Amino acid sequence: MITIVKPWKKMRSRTIWIIVGIISTLIVIYYFQNKEADISRRLPKVLISGAAKCGTTALATFLRFHPQLKFTDQEEVCYFSRYKHFSKGTDWYRNLMPLSSKIGGELTVEKCPDYWEQIQALERIHGMDSDIRLLIILCNPVKQVISRYTQRKNSWLHKAEQLHNIQTKGQTWNLTFEDFAIDPSTGGVRVEWDAIQKAIFINHIRNVFYIFENSQVHIIDGDNFVHNPVFELRKVETFLGLGHVFKDDFFAYDEEKGFYCMTTDKGKHKNCLSKAKGRPHPRIDGTVMKKLKSFFWPRNEEFYGLIGRRYNWE
Repeated sequence: MITIVKPWKKMRSRTIWIIVGIISTLIVIYYFQNKEADISRRLPKVLISGAAKCGTTALATFLRFHPQLKFTDQEEVCYFSRYKHFSKGTDWYRNLMPLSSKIGGELTVEKCPDYWEQIQALERIHGMDSDIRLLIILCNPVKQVISRYTQRKNSWLHKAEQLHNIQTKGQTWNLTFEDFAIDPSTGGVRVEWDAIQKAIFINHIRNVFYIFENSQVHIIDGDNFVHNPVFELRKVETFLGLGHVFKDDFFAYDEEKGFYCMTTDKGKHKNCLSKAKGRPHPRIDGTVMKKLKSFFWPRNEEFYGLIGRRYNWE
């Protein structure tokens, strides 16, 4: 019995095989291109950390514009300092990382202000990658303590207003900065206040240098970063071995906020941080300021001696 194959069926079959062949070729090309570029999700080679309210967000925001740096979509994963994340394992952490390529020297970056303050987190980081590099941004501890108080007060008042809890709002935040910072029984600085404890930078940086080599750690002057971001960013580029891309015309000073913003479209538009950044500080009693400066002065001197340079934190 002779089977007659209709011509249109032959053409359809041939077309299908041509399409399959094209797709297979594209898959092979894509595979070898990616293999050559080695595109994958990599664990971070750079971590950004530092004292709260000293510019970790601004530093990360500006560095995102560097083409060789690849950041996580989630702003602060804090894998090493939060057990609920760390317990999920390295594969979970890696899956949160962006795709990056070894071609062009791309580096994966994660930001978490907590890391440098917690010795357990530092040990976990070292256990993952003993060659990782740390960017730590710090600022005048007196200003930092005031900024933390301002942030907490604004955050609490905002929550109280949302809950229409005016009574709680009044009872909690009738306390001034001076009430928090000064011990009424001694008249001295309230050392046990957590904002004060976290601002004693020597206690934290000593742990950092105990676990990591000095060559792995770059400390950014947060106060100078506010006034001269390009200078500090170019030092970061040099430390990480990146090409220098940041220029003065990338930034424009915002008079209202009191700090620099990234510019786009040849300076016509400013890309500023959120309204939560750059809050005005309360007016602090002069005597209290003197007590805070006297308290931090010897601790700052010890800090300068350990890192081998001085900052204008007087």
